[in-house]
Amino acid sequence: MHDAILKAALRGELKKSELKTAKLKGEVPAIIYGRSIENVSIFVNGQELLKTYHKHKGKNTIIKLVYEENNKEKTINVMSHDIEYDPLSHKIIHVDFVKLDERHTIQVNVPINIIGVAPGVKAGGVLIQNLNSFKIKSLPNKIPNCIDIDVSELNIGDVIKVKDLADKIDYTIENEPIEIIIQVQSAKKGKAGDEGSSAAATETSGAK
Repeated sequence: MHDAILKAALRGELKKSELKTAKLKGEVPAIIYGRSIENVSIFVNGQELLKTYHKHKGKNTIIKLVYEENNKEKTINVMSHDIEYDPLSHKIIHVDFVKLDERHTIQVNVPINIIGVAPGVKAGGVLIQNLNSFKIKSLPNKIPNCIDIDVSELNIGDVIKVKDLADKIDYTIENEPIEIIIQVQSAKKGKAGDEGSSAAATETSGAK
């Protein structure tokens, strides 16, 4: 796995005008926290951060932050825990980075990737995806880019639930086992749109 390296700069106490100037230059205020360290306030370049997300695993990218402190270069492995966006411009305005410990698992959301074509769809059915991501617990260096779900054997009326997935060696799926991930309905039922999702939710609740 290639390291995602991002330069940062320590951020001291700033006046509002100084903070505004830094933001206009594209600098995003951020904080680093985690096990065995005191909180560190920093700036990162917003564009470079976005490039890092796009090039690697998005928010789940392990980033090696590099900054200078007391005339010495420091590096620290982090992951973005919370990203705050401007409601109008949708630009990143603040980031919470959590320091990683390769010996401890963390909980993250990982997108689901559908592969294959369901026979039920070829027969005129509708594929309905109820979950777009999984909540998983994993060691930082074992976090997958996405989790593939193969639908190539699904006929009309078939469903795939969390409990149907094979056991994972490198991570644990934290979602409820009875949650429906994918289902193939007849075209008539599929036209219900949102009602399809409601029916799935009802089925999930009834299975408890």
